[in-house]
Parts: sequence; structure tokens; C-alpha cells
Amino acid sequence: MRKSFGFRAFFIAISAIWLFMMALLIQRNLPSRTEPVREICYAGEDSAEWMSIYLSGNKIGYTMSITRETDTGYQAIESSYMRFGLLGTDQDVKTFVRAQCDRNYAVESFSFEIRSKHQSLRAEGKVVGNSMEVKLISQGEIQSLEFDLPEGTYLPFSVAPLIEQKKLKEGDSIAITVFDPSAFQPTKMWIKHLGSQQIKHRGEFLETTHMALTFFGTRMEMWADDNGKVLRQEGPMGLLIVEEPRELAQKLPNAERQVELLTLFSIPTEKLIADPRSVTYLKIEVEGVELDPEKISNNRQHIVSTSPLQIEITTVQPEAETEQIPEHLETYLGSEPLVQVDHPRIKATSDSIVKGQTDPLEKWHAVVDWVYDNLEKSPTVSVPSAVDVLATKRGDCNEHAVLLAALLRSAGIPTTIATGVVYLAGSFYYHAWNRVYVGEWIDVDATFGQHIADATHLMLAEGGIENQASIANLLGKLNIKIVDYE
Repeated sequence: MRKSFGFRAFFIAISAIWLFMMALLIQRNLPSRTEPVREICYAGEDSAEWMSIYLSGNKIGYTMSITRETDTGYQAIESSYMRFGLLGTDQDVKTFVRAQCDRNYAVESFSFEIRSKHQSLRAEGKVVGNSMEVKLISQGEIQSLEFDLPEGTYLPFSVAPLIEQKKLKEGDSIAITVFDPSAFQPTKMWIKHLGSQQIKHRGEFLETTHMALTFFGTRMEMWADDNGKVLRQEGPMGLLIVEEPRELAQKLPNAERQVELLTLFSIPTEKLIADPRSVTYLKIEVEGVELDPEKISNNRQHIVSTSPLQIEITTVQPEAETEQIPEHLETYLGSEPLVQVDHPRIKATSDSIVKGQTDPLEKWHAVVDWVYDNLEKSPTVSVPSAVDVLATKRGDCNEHAVLLAALLRSAGIPTTIATGVVYLAGSFYYHAWNRVYVGEWIDVDATFGQHIADATHLMLAEGGIENQASIANLLGKLNIKIVDYE
């Protein structure tokens, strides 16, 4: 097992998971006017609406949205800009969406882009029959994807006008299918009318319509005035988006006052662990959130008490003899939009790493070592894809995890991505790592160079980016007490 490369390298590793989740949440919920859109469009004018983005009371960015009427429906343009402090460096994230919808607000085509210091990812999609055809473009690579699309699928920007169209009343709720450009897949969104509520906005008390939106396991609430204009949105992680004039929305704190994300979402503990990377057993008590026992229980994590919620984590050693891969696990050998197992460069790299090796344990160790040794540990705000990471050879925990998944799957080892928290220097931090199947599931962490992840890794979600986003509900609420460790 490799030794940890130190305090700073770990902090770099866990950084981008929250940035990624924020980009998803904000882009999915950028507001558009409801009925007044038609009035503005008929008048031949564009309406740009500006909102400020706050995180736990700290301003981190702003959004802008424009909706135009076309001959066949509506066009929406939405963008956001976010800036954070991370390990003493400035990090900037920009997102942009252009979408075309029919007169019922159902999606016809879209383009989506996210840009940061070290990465640019673009997706373009159009509806063809009952499918959404998507091109994913990054690092000069074009990847073609296709998704089944139920009739009447919407984009996130359509939610506000759709609510007006459906004439929802207090207590009413509906479920719609939304295609999320930033997650590259359709999903269900539940919308509930929570009634009228008076809120303070720009120094005045206004009557508003209060709505709740739930998707990918996350919940956002929004308040709109009588004209359908969205004035306020609240979500996980202390996320607040408020309508403001352009000059105020674009005004951001200077570098000395900008929020440092690393410390904002850390979970301090009273009991300290001197050498966390060598811990093989950990017992913790969890407070502040409700966790689904089925989702967090596995062969290394066991709930030993529900009141209070106590979890025991024990490292799992692989059996000497590995079993044949069960048929139901073959899905963990295939490609995903951001885990491009069949890409020629992924296959060539994987083949070169495991050349001459037949034992799955030797392959898994070799690939973990290669990723650990060859990726520069760097704070990277991105939506990582394996092909991108292989090209840039830099990143944090997300980049390590997505590349390791692709390389190990290409080598014939079922692999998934785990997200949760891990302990270092008096606190737990949000983190991503992997689980590999070699007769049984084993947690591994290429960011630390660990063939077997230590027992301070608490997994909270498993799978692709749609599952990772559900962790957003826990940010700022989760408390952990260390009961015992070995």
C-alpha cells in the first residue's frame, strides 16, 4: 500500500466535488419568466434577468437568463459565473446553455458548456423521433450518445413557464421528465405548489407563489411574484439565488473576502486520529441528516445502531481466489458518458499498464499505482471525463476516480465510483474514490495511492454524477462523532 503524499495533496484531491455539484444545481434551476415572457417577446424585446448566487451567506457568482419567442416556440439562453477561493487560488466556473423548445416548452435542441481554468466541456443535443442525440465535445474529442426520450420532455429552464401553463393550485403536484444537459440524461422532476407566502425582496414585503422542485434526490424551493417572475431560490449547501439588478448581481467580493470552499464544508471532529491512512476499523455516530440504510450499507459499512445512528467501517481484504464475474455486474465493465472505456487511448493505456498480467489483483494494483504516479495533484474545477484526464494528467479526487474507473473496466475489472467523506487532520472532507470487484467489492483510492482504502472512508453514494448530486443535501448538515478506531 502506498503512503499518503501529505496534507496539501489531500486537500487538492477533495476540492472539486462541491464545485461540480453547485454547477449542476445552479444550471438546472436558472429561472425564466412565465407568462410575461410572451408579452415581452410579442413586443419584440429581449428580457435579461439577473440573479446573485450565495453559498452559506457568501456571494460566489451570478446568473443571467434571456427567453425569446420564435416562429415555432421559444429559445432560452442561460449563463452563470462563479468564483471561489481554493487553497489560496482563485477558481472560476462559467456555464452556458442555449435551448430551443416548442410552444408547449418541450425540448427540441440544446447546447451546454462548462468552462474552468483547466477544462472546457461542451454538449450539443437534438430530438430525433423518440430519442435525444447528443454530441459530447472535450479536448478535441467528439463522443456521440443517444438516449430514449419520453414524449413531452422538458429542459430545466421550462419549469417556471410550465407551472403557469399547468395552472397549479396550492397542494397540487405534478411529475415531469426533464433532460438535464449537465448530466446528459433524462430524469423525473417533481413539482409541488406550496401556496402563497410573503417574502422580503429588495426591502419590500411581496406576496409570492412558493414552489418546491425535487430531482436527482435534491430539493430546490422557489418564490415567484404575481407576474411569474422568479425572485428567490433556495437549495442544498446553503445555496441561495436572488433576483437583483445587473449592476449588483455582477458585483463580487474581492479576492481577500471570497469564500474558501475547503473549510466551508469540512466536518470537524473532537477525537483526533494520528495516522488515518492506516486505520482498518472505525466506529462513528452520525447526526444532522437522515441516511438510507440500504444505500450506505455494504460489505465494509454496517449500521450497528439506528438511535443514535452508528456505523462501523472495516477494511475488506480480497480472497486469494477470485470468482468469475457475475452477469449482473457486467454493467460495471461498460462505458458511460464520462467513463469512456472503449476509447482507443483508454484501451491502449490500460493494456500497456497490465501487459503480461493475468491476476485481477495484480492488474488492479498496477492501475492504481499508475494513476497515482502519473496524475499531477491539482485543484481542478471540472466535470471530468476519463479521456480528458488521460490527456491533461492532472486533477483531484474526481479526476483520479473517473480515470481509474475507465482503465480498470478496460482491463476487465468491474469498477464503480464512490462518493462520501474521508478523515484528515481533525475533520472529514467530501471525497471521491472507487470500488472494484475481485470476487467481492473492495474500496480503493488512487488519490492516496491506496490499493485498499482505509476505514475512514464513509461512502454516501455510488455511481455516476446523478448519484453524486444527491450528496448536496448533506452539505453543511452532516455531523460525525468518532466513537472508536483501530
